[in-house]
Amino acid sequence: MATGPLVLHGGGEAMPGDEPVAIESFRIAPAAAGEPLRVVIVPLATARGNPGRTTAHVSAFLSAVARDQGTSIQLATAQVVDRASANDPRVARTLTDADLIVIPGGDPDIMPTTLPRTAAWREILGARQRGAVIWGASAGAMALAKWCWTPDGGMPGLSLVPGLVVAPHVTDPSATAWLDRLGGRPAELGILTLAEQTAIVGPLDPVALGTAKGTTRRCVGAGAAAWI
Repeated sequence: MATGPLVLHGGGEAMPGDEPVAIESFRIAPAAAGEPLRVVIVPLATARGNPGRTTAHVSAFLSAVARDQGTSIQLATAQVVDRASANDPRVARTLTDADLIVIPGGDPDIMPTTLPRTAAWREILGARQRGAVIWGASAGAMALAKWCWTPDGGMPGLSLVPGLVVAPHVTDPSATAWLDRLGGRPAELGILTLAEQTAIVGPLDPVALGTAKGTTRRCVGAGAAAWI
């Protein structure tokens, strides 16, 4: 079975200027010919805030981009906000036929502590095995990596991307602040830094990221990405 690509996004998602990342995500998602692209938003990282507001904002942005591009999409929300909802079969089924799963930013510790061994996570993994695109932004991107920084210290991530740590919202090319924060990471893990409204798309294993040629990964958006 095909494994769908990942979109690791540096934050500032679904804001004016972020259209290139949405357009690229629509383009690579595997909708069947003649069928609308099924897009599912998972607002889990905002569970301590206002998941409904996040979902409404991201939905409005994606709808506007799709309309401007002439792309037919069908939007849904997998209302995963805790372990109970992550194990709710009705919530999990929302993810079953997804072509593009969008995970906005929020608090980086929530996803790694909530999703493992749940019905929703199994559906996300199953969708990706069928070719669906997983788009994680800011905390959503951090959690997909092997190891995830949190304000209370590092923790194992969801390991969709082995061998690295994601540092979003990077404005300083030397990433000094993030290097200080990530000093406690396992020594074998590299760092992928991402500016806001910027994403790395494609093969995201450490070998591919560390190789300048011979890969199909690409940087999309207005900012820069760096592999440390």
